[in-house]
Amino acid sequence: MNQTIGWQMDYIYFLYGLSFIMLAAVCLAMSRSERQRLPWFLLSLFIITHGLYEWIYHFSNSGTFVLSFTYFKAGLLTISQLFLIEFGRLVFIKEGAKAPGRWIVVPFLAIAALGGLNGPSGLTAMAQYVLGFGGGFWAALSFNRASQRISGQARRWLESASISMALFAATSLLAVPPSPFFPANIFNLHWFYQTLGFHLQILRGLFIVCLNSGDQEERRFLPGYNRPEEGGGAVEISRPARYPYRSLQSYFL
Repeated sequence: MNQTIGWQMDYIYFLYGLSFIMLAAVCLAMSRSERQRLPWFLLSLFIITHGLYEWIYHFSNSGTFVLSFTYFKAGLLTISQLFLIEFGRLVFIKEGAKAPGRWIVVPFLAIAALGGLNGPSGLTAMAQYVLGFGGGFWAALSFNRASQRISGQARRWLESASISMALFAATSLLAVPPSPFFPANIFNLHWFYQTLGFHLQILRGLFIVCLNSGDQEERRFLPGYNRPEEGGGAVEISRPARYPYRSLQSYFL
């Protein structure tokens, strides 16, 4: 019985990680565009590092690896969510909204670090609460804000991506290991499975697939793509302002 459950989890996490890889490929393709509507490269960094975290989290807990990636897993999770926070912050700046400087990550990290007082599981849980939910919700607002400047189907798909990201962020509050403080001591991954009878990763994977669909539709409306009209002609898509390129190092200086 336990072996069957283990195989099921391996399969679920394989598909879960595959959804991240597919979305990362789409974001990387859009990041190479000469003109970008959103900082897709930062989003792809979040997706890649978060997908790696999910795979390492599962296989290290299942005993596939001899070493226990405790604080390493929590650190990888934290790094992935910092990319997501920076993605949301830069989109707000590009869209002309007020946004804090990079110093905003300091209080986020300080609060998340308090979870480390309860060990690696506490650090992981607090990182999900503060960085995962906060960064995901900020990214969802960024998608929604970016959709306000366009129209038609592209706008609807960006709004769909916003909803998918918001739901993914909301489930971060449950995607935590059991930890010795509330609410992680009650509402966690084990509680979700015992209550609803299926794994939370299935639900989060569906949100990533929906986000992937929205981003692929957004790619059709990037500069250089023509959208066919009903009459058979083509209309030139207006070019958004070029997103300023910055090296990865400059994001943290």
